[in-house]
Amino acid sequence: MDCKFYLNYLKMANLAISCLFGEKSYKKKHKKIKEKSCRTNDSTDGKYNEELESWLNSIAYREFVYTENELFSPLSIFNVVGMLFFGAEEETKTNFRMIMNTRDEKCITSLARFFKTYDKALLQNNYIHHLHGHRFDPIIIRKWINFPYKTSIKNYHDDFIHVINNDISEPLSSLGWNCFTKLPLKRSFMFVHTVTVKGSWINSFDAKLTTKEEFIVNKHTQKLPMMKQKGLFKYYETRKHRFLNMEVQNEGKKFFFVLILNKKSKKKLDYRYKDIKDGCEFVTSNYCNYHRVNLELPKFSIQKNHNLNYIINKMVKSDFMDKQLNLDTMFIKWHSTDFNCRSSAFISVNETGLSTGEVDNSMRCKEHHTNLKTIDFECNRPFVFYLFVKDDETIPILYGKYKGNPD
Repeated sequence: MDCKFYLNYLKMANLAISCLFGEKSYKKKHKKIKEKSCRTNDSTDGKYNEELESWLNSIAYREFVYTENELFSPLSIFNVVGMLFFGAEEETKTNFRMIMNTRDEKCITSLARFFKTYDKALLQNNYIHHLHGHRFDPIIIRKWINFPYKTSIKNYHDDFIHVINNDISEPLSSLGWNCFTKLPLKRSFMFVHTVTVKGSWINSFDAKLTTKEEFIVNKHTQKLPMMKQKGLFKYYETRKHRFLNMEVQNEGKKFFFVLILNKKSKKKLDYRYKDIKDGCEFVTSNYCNYHRVNLELPKFSIQKNHNLNYIINKMVKSDFMDKQLNLDTMFIKWHSTDFNCRSSAFISVNETGLSTGEVDNSMRCKEHHTNLKTIDFECNRPFVFYLFVKDDETIPILYGKYKGNPD
């Protein structure tokens, strides 16, 4: 089966899931399909309509599904693909969580193969540009599922880690993806641009450094002898930024130096060192050293002006951290979001104090400041809570979600 086959399969999956979960453009073109419902008349029980499931089975390419793994029905594959593109309803989230929670070797291997083939098909058909900017980047999701840890398949599930970037961190959270806590801190990830050196962005090309870029590189790598190859370096692009990737060496270790530039002004935004060790990748920076570990948080309501220390203590498990958090070296983001991610709110804690803001559909931000150790925040929708800790390798970034309404 060639790549065209898989792209056709994905197009059909897009069509089916769009009809199921309300993509307007497909609804207009396929009125007959729209009239069918994926649920029974009683929408509370969440059961699938057998007629629709039969229809999905009839249009699916069974050769792919059953060749890879008989555990996957065509509908399960539709669920996975649909969630990547358009989000998902509760029943689909439940199905996917059930798939990912299994320790069955065939199930995990099959899903990894699916995304590996998906990745290859997209790359060979120059499909990355279309997908980038969607709510989910399938390349990154595929890395998360099929990451090359040196571990047996039995322990594979425990060693999963979310490899995501800024663009999809909020949608992933709002969909309630499982979080895992049994992760050594050295397997933590910088969640920004971890995939750039793999060439998984819109474009990559070889080019010479400009004079300004030479100055920036020399300034920030003066202690690291660069392994230059005739002045050519690999660049990676997104719509807004350009990433310069070089291989550098320090104390016998090879690093990928990633310089993040704004494409218009070419102003240095950030830079990272990427190291590969024991089959695991982690990212460090000499001025902003973040680590991210995913953590399922307890479910409880946040009251107005609730003490921040109380919230942190409820979040952090005693067997997970051996240090007290320093409020002066942390900032907090608080996202209140629906599944369409049309609005969000945030809270940040830093040296200047605590600020809360509400971002409306036009992305205008309204802020006000309050006491450092209190949270003055009200929301009547589901929300997601992020806790980041800066510049300390022994303290991870904690991430979690709350479902429920504040009092």
